[in-house]
Amino acid sequence: MPERRDAPGRTIRVGYAVREAPVAGRRPDPVVFMAGGPGTASMPSMGVLGRMFPDRDVIAVERRGGRHSRPSLGCPEIAQALLGRLRGAGANVADAALRCRARLAEQDVDLRGYTTGEIAADVVALRRKLGYVSWNLFGVGHSATVMARAAAADPDGVRSVVLDSFTPEQAGDAGRGLADALARLGVRERFETVTARLNRSPAAVPAADPLLGRAYTARMGGDDVAAALAWSLRGGEAAAVPALLDALAEGRTEPLGPLADAVGEGLMAREPGLYHAVRCQDGAPPGLFTINPEKAVCEAWRLPVSAPAPAVPRAPVYVLAGRYDPVSPPATARQAAEAFPRGRFQEFPGLAHTVFEASACARRAIAAFVRDPDGHPDGYSDGHSDWHPVTPCREARPLGELHVTAAPYRISRAPWLAAPLAVFALASLAQLAAG
Repeated sequence: MPERRDAPGRTIRVGYAVREAPVAGRRPDPVVFMAGGPGTASMPSMGVLGRMFPDRDVIAVERRGGRHSRPSLGCPEIAQALLGRLRGAGANVADAALRCRARLAEQDVDLRGYTTGEIAADVVALRRKLGYVSWNLFGVGHSATVMARAAAADPDGVRSVVLDSFTPEQAGDAGRGLADALARLGVRERFETVTARLNRSPAAVPAADPLLGRAYTARMGGDDVAAALAWSLRGGEAAAVPALLDALAEGRTEPLGPLADAVGEGLMAREPGLYHAVRCQDGAPPGLFTINPEKAVCEAWRLPVSAPAPAVPRAPVYVLAGRYDPVSPPATARQAAEAFPRGRFQEFPGLAHTVFEASACARRAIAAFVRDPDGHPDGYSDGHSDWHPVTPCREARPLGELHVTAAPYRISRAPWLAAPLAVFALASLAQLAAG
């Protein structure tokens, strides 16, 4: 692929993987998937996607600059600086960003080529390269924006579009999104009380350093807890939030360990250079966790901000949202779906960001939509005012029935510690760490 389509010259390599459907009667139109992010790998989702679409080829596409593309925009300098904030070391994020950019420049990397628009153009180019007449696009979070753009740019090559946890460009306020999600959970006042207390007196939290592989003590104030919740709140973990806040209100800080670890593991799971290159040039509102560091990186790099490019796919579009998603609020996703000529929206109770990973109900609904995107089930946009129903899912966890303990999390890292009764303790807290 050209690194910059507006200035042809240098070329780069974009990673992808194809899983051919192992059945007779394979459908001619595959499903192409890109993970959320930016900076998160897509290929680890191949297994679940293969089970969702057994009669179709599945293609996992990595972003340019991602871990499985070349060059890879890894910026360990930035990751170390962000972790330094939790260590209380006061690391200089702007200086780390400048060191990363200088190193990438020595490899002739032009960060101006790593934008949402270029990533969407890669998807269009890949269909033509692989020779598919048409295919089905599936995006989550940031990649939902990518897939919406790709569908609008390649209308004759796209049969259907699935957008999980979709936020239109230039929409979203991470702080407000988290506050609204907590209000829907009925814990906003409790959250504000706990975070105010922790801002006055931060908690010392034992955590694992993902860079050095050893234990360290994280200092977590209320803002850090808010950021970690926004970072980790995905899938079905919303059910654990009320119990977590109850524990913190009682002065118990051991549940913060998994949250601190989740932030560190999340930083290592993506390529910080790619993440910031895309975010800075998209002009996206800073995420809650990185609001000050993200601003520091963007000011240090001084990359041009792209004009927003709202995309309106011609193909049928299925938009999914979790009721408690702080990143892509359901009201915003619903408005976006209403703007699509063939848009369809469903809100899933009990869930947060990245619905399909947590909900078998959502996976079945997505698979049914891809099988028959031109059908007109309840919820299809046909001009009626009640076209956005809430879909019940039996597996959604009820709220208020959990009790927080760090024991399952410790056991997940040292299984020999397990005792019979521990099996019945809070498993969702361990899942928060994987968030």
